[in-house]
Amino acid sequence: MSNVLIRFRHGLGDAVQLTVVLRHLAAERPDWSIDVQTQTGKETAFRGLCRRAFCRDRDRQKNYDLVFDLDWPEPAEAYGCDVPATKAERCLREVFQISPRKELCSYLVRVDAESQVRAENYARSIATCNDNGRYRVVLVHYEGNTATSAKNLIHDEVADVCRLVHQSGYIPVILDWDDRSPLPRDMPEIVCPDSRHSLWMGLGVGDAATITALAALSTLCIGIDSGPQKCFGASGSPTIAVWRGHHPINYYGLNPNVRHLVPHDHARLIYGDQAARERGNRIFAEVYKFSTYSEQFRDALLHEVESALGATAGRRQSLLAYSFCSAHRKSHGPRLTPSDHWEMLATAMDAWNPGKRLPEVVSVIGPLTEPIPVAVAERSAVIASAVDPGHQAGAWQAIEQAATYARHHGF
Repeated sequence: MSNVLIRFRHGLGDAVQLTVVLRHLAAERPDWSIDVQTQTGKETAFRGLCRRAFCRDRDRQKNYDLVFDLDWPEPAEAYGCDVPATKAERCLREVFQISPRKELCSYLVRVDAESQVRAENYARSIATCNDNGRYRVVLVHYEGNTATSAKNLIHDEVADVCRLVHQSGYIPVILDWDDRSPLPRDMPEIVCPDSRHSLWMGLGVGDAATITALAALSTLCIGIDSGPQKCFGASGSPTIAVWRGHHPINYYGLNPNVRHLVPHDHARLIYGDQAARERGNRIFAEVYKFSTYSEQFRDALLHEVESALGATAGRRQSLLAYSFCSAHRKSHGPRLTPSDHWEMLATAMDAWNPGKRLPEVVSVIGPLTEPIPVAVAERSAVIASAVDPGHQAGAWQAIEQAATYARHHGF
């Protein structure tokens, strides 16, 4: 038996990717007894995949037969063989001379009992539990620490996602340990266990096991290319992985619970020459679950969330109307023209009565001659969204309520 030390001083997402390497080493190097030295909060990713995982120098043995100080370089190209081409697969090939095996190219984080209890106590404190054992929680992580221009979502996009989640009867939980997001302060329906929350055991940041445990208890997870996104994959819960400037073939394993939302021309993002991109694109089409978006990214993201939660199209249409009002306020001031208001309500109604748009809505609202406060229009959209789309009469009743509200509050 050879005593082996792997030094790994990289971030959370990289740590979860290293679980692919450790799974291969367990299968291909059964005579190795492996210790992993890493950073605080990352060691919980490796429990059960090595002999020991620790952070402090004093916890090392005095002598090791082999020591690997992993540089963990970026992936270079797509290799083929129906496996991803991430940092993990490059490490296996170049450092350990192991050919990646498809069945071992998914992330695995084994959650300990303590992390499980903490996560469940937290989930129980904010939401009810579904029959399947998952809580009515949607985890969202949308701001990373590196390559932010190629990864992050903007606040307004995530605000719309959280509105849809809330209107669908779920609790949106934003993971943010650096107090970057203004949304938990601006939107009371959003929950955010910040760096001071007891859930994180005083670490000031989420660790791999706790994030994975909380994700496993959630109905849906939504994440950019980041550490939490990798934990979401390891959790087994339905996950929407959102991609802007990177490609999953180079940055994500084969976890079947994950659906990737990628640009329509995503093949251009694959590393390598033209032949490598073609290989990568073929593998991606064969072994990953994905949807694409073009210019209308916000609508595509809302559609994915809506599909995952079984929400109604009417809620998404109303959110689009709500977003129109918010954008108008920022660009043109606090009031809408009558025609803008008509179109906003028509957008909300279109999901319930396809093809019946402006004339019908105008007839309900009646002639308007004065500008309408945006706040009133927003409220109209909210009223219109709270309707079962299977009942047409109820939909018209809601739009009439919205119109009545508008008549009596602002014009």
